[in-house]
Amino acid sequence: MRHRLVLIAAAAVAAPPGAAAGAGPPAIRTALPCYLPDQTVRLTGSGFHAADRYSVTLDRDLLGTGTVHPGGTISGRLSSGKVPAGAHRVLHRILVADGTLQARVGFHTTTFGASFSPSTGDPHTLKVRYFVDAIGLAAPGGSLVWLHYLDPIGRVRRSVAIGRTRGVCGSLRRSIPHRLFPVRLRRGVWRLQFDLKPGYSA
Repeated sequence: MRHRLVLIAAAAVAAPPGAAAGAGPPAIRTALPCYLPDQTVRLTGSGFHAADRYSVTLDRDLLGTGTVHPGGTISGRLSSGKVPAGAHRVLHRILVADGTLQARVGFHTTTFGASFSPSTGDPHTLKVRYFVDAIGLAAPGGSLVWLHYLDPIGRVRRSVAIGRTRGVCGSLRRSIPHRLFPVRLRRGVWRLQFDLKPGYSA
């Protein structure tokens, strides 16, 4: 898995050499705790020694080096990478060290998926539980998941709330039972779209 780090230059601000931002320990953070594959991960940090050289390591591989900004902060971006074949989610760990100080943070890379169970039965009466992964990544506190029913000619026939996500990657692990088709069926191919909005949008 290849990752590329981009270091972002800061505007020059006068600060005493070696000064750190604040009296607390150094800390780094990512904009989100979880990402889809090949998304940009924005990294920021504080509490380092201004003007010191620092290194960024991802999963024990050196990504690059930079100079701590005046005020003791750092910033940069890297790719969330890919999820290996056969896996659903991976946890990456970032280490930033400036020689005397270091800080760590982790983030997940996951793939979207949706399914229901049982997968066979009479569609007129079948009740199922839904499973949805990697939806609502920007809302670790949870998001309501909607299911839009589009009939064979593309008309929205109904939108149903099926449950709320949990966890940092926005997963609905097992919904309460729902009728698979809470609408009058017509022959043809139906499309079921999972969404975070109550209104359908193509």
